[in-house]
Amino acid sequence: MTKPIRLATAIAEHVASGDFTDKISLGRRDDLGRLLRSLATMQVSLKARAAQQAESAAAKERMRAEQKQLRRDVTSNLAAALEEKVGKLVLDLESAATRLEVTAHTVSDSAEHANKQAAIVAHNAGQATTNVEAVSGATKELVASGQDMFALVRNSMKSIGQAVQGTRQADIPWSCSPMARKKSAISSS
Repeated sequence: MTKPIRLATAIAEHVASGDFTDKISLGRRDDLGRLLRSLATMQVSLKARAAQQAESAAAKERMRAEQKQLRRDVTSNLAAALEEKVGKLVLDLESAATRLEVTAHTVSDSAEHANKQAAIVAHNAGQATTNVEAVSGATKELVASGQDMFALVRNSMKSIGQAVQGTRQADIPWSCSPMARKKSAISSS
């Protein structure tokens, strides 16, 4: 009787350690047989539970691996999309910078041309000022000459008026006066 109890104890220890490979003899009909049948039922039940747990752990591991792969794929796709957008943005920025540089050169050239034109205008304005000053000076001289001539004509008229007055007072006939002779000489020629 000790041998079947030692055998049952060994099987129970194997089952407790997770080893479900022992064959349990179910031929006895006594209390020890009932114990062995209960031990066999427990072994089958624990074996099934261990298989379920192993399958559940394997399913969890597969799910973790799939999630990890999914995260890798999503991260890779996001990185690729970001790299593409950043690359496009960099190209757009390079293009805009090139256009800005061309515009800056154009503006610089236009400013240089405008500066040259302004220098020419300033020179021409200076020349025009010099010309206006010369014309103004000539006009002043012309006015002064005109005033001198007017004064001479006025003095001459005054002298002629005095001569005419003197002639009238002297009661000299007009035909004998020097002016009448001069007029007569001009008319006959």
